[in-house]
Amino acid sequence: MLQFAAALAIVSVALVLELYARSVIWTSEVREVADAVREFAHAIAQHREREGYLPGDINRDGEIDAIETGYVAAHLARVGLIPAGATEVSVSIGGRRVRLRAISRHASLVRGFPEDVRNVVELTGVPCQAAKGLDSQQDDGALATGNIRANVAVCAVGGLNDPVVVVAVAMRP
Repeated sequence: MLQFAAALAIVSVALVLELYARSVIWTSEVREVADAVREFAHAIAQHREREGYLPGDINRDGEIDAIETGYVAAHLARVGLIPAGATEVSVSIGGRRVRLRAISRHASLVRGFPEDVRNVVELTGVPCQAAKGLDSQQDDGALATGNIRANVAVCAVGGLNDPVVVVAVAMRP
């Protein structure tokens, strides 16, 4: 009986340590996603301040149309806000490459943003737990509503919607 209790205690401690380790990893991924969005949005705002228009906004209408998204990285690189020669903006989150792009809400793959949102930052391939954590920390905790939305209403770690194909974050002026 004593051996069974010792084995049960060891298994319990191992489970607690594993859950703690996962929590630390997920917290780190949420922070990395939040930092990437913040830095990208900051670079976009700096470009607007310096140049008088959004990067990529060729027609200067205040919205980054689908055809204009390809110019965003080049414009940011030209003024030194991202590395020279960059053709896209991406980060590694949880061992996955997550791409960021600025695009008008009308052209975004994620729908439902309010009329006062003109542009969003789209992230592709965000780990589910990071997407849910970002929404919980910075918005309403629901991927289908608010200022952070996804192309799916729900996701489960290791499930069909992991990683989330597209998460969009409203860019406010």
